[in-house]
Amino acid sequence: MLYRGRLFIIRDNEEQSELLALEATTGKELWRVAREEKSNWATPFLWENEARAELVTPGSGAVRSYDLDGNLLWSLRGMSTITIPTPFAGDGLLFVGSGFVADKLRPLYAIRPGAQGDITLGPSETSNAFIVWSDPAGAPYNPSPLYYEGRVYWAVF
Repeated sequence: MLYRGRLFIIRDNEEQSELLALEATTGKELWRVAREEKSNWATPFLWENEARAELVTPGSGAVRSYDLDGNLLWSLRGMSTITIPTPFAGDGLLFVGSGFVADKLRPLYAIRPGAQGDITLGPSETSNAFIVWSDPAGAPYNPSPLYYEGRVYWAVF
């Protein structure tokens, strides 16, 4: 992902996962962060919100958000075993989900700006200080949902 002169690369794999930032014009490495993830297929998302710019990285282990210097801002566990959809934003909220068809857990979350630390929901929770709402079986497997005129849309197969 290219943003303000920086190229952000996520390399989640079975051996050594990482997120790195390069200077776009020279290729000079600016920073590198190790990640506790295995292979993923979701694309990172740059979320510019009222609080800050965040690099949101979906994962099967957790969705993680980083500042533009590679510092972890927040994490959210509770995704399906394969994560493909790209996060998206609308009306100031971030939407993240994963819906592997073989899993009972196929969550979709709406997150407000400014989160810090672990924002994972407890066993009987559907919301908390930063998760506005969630649907434990609402996310699709492959297609990325979209937000349009106050509604979230996704393809169901």
